[in-house]
Amino acid sequence: MVIVSVTEFDGTVSIKAGEGVHSEMFSVSKKLWREYISVRDLAEGDEINEEIYDELKLLDEKTEALHAAVRMIAAADRSLYYIKQKLKIKGFSDDASEYALEALEKDKTIDEDSICMRVAEREVRSKCYGKRRIAAYLLSHGYRRSSVNLAIESIPDSSFEEAIDRIIEKKYPSFSDDSLPREEKAKIFAALSRLGFTGSEIYSARDRLKKTNG
Repeated sequence: MVIVSVTEFDGTVSIKAGEGVHSEMFSVSKKLWREYISVRDLAEGDEINEEIYDELKLLDEKTEALHAAVRMIAAADRSLYYIKQKLKIKGFSDDASEYALEALEKDKTIDEDSICMRVAEREVRSKCYGKRRIAAYLLSHGYRRSSVNLAIESIPDSSFEEAIDRIIEKKYPSFSDDSLPREEKAKIFAALSRLGFTGSEIYSARDRLKKTNG
């Protein structure tokens, strides 16, 4: 098999090898192609042996894996772990998947620290979650512990206080009532705990509500 043509368009290099029914096309990112031909002096008219063929197939796969990863990020906030698992499901090899993830981080296309902060802020603002619930959510979606910790620390305590206050005022306005049966208080406490708030946060919120209500 011989390389028939090498054309470049919109950041992608297309390498056509062979003619007719035996022809094959490889699509390789410009960056990968430049790195490759700096080692392999490959050009139109050159013969492709089995080793070069396998190398071109891998370059093609790496390029497609990167494109697939970028599409995932464009659709929603994703962790590197999530992207890696999705690429695996799609059938990409470990080499291609690892290349895509490294390229995303190196080019700053994905920044897990920033994504974690953005997701954490959204969860506390829209769902009124506490620190523990947010941390559990982020970890379950594959974000690194260091990124999760940084995200939690980046949110001021006042935001969590506002969140729990909103929940209590909306769903449990009687929580500050001293006459409320112990069993009811325990249920409310458990519900707030499931939202990720600690005991001290819950009691502090109750005291603020009591003070507000006079």
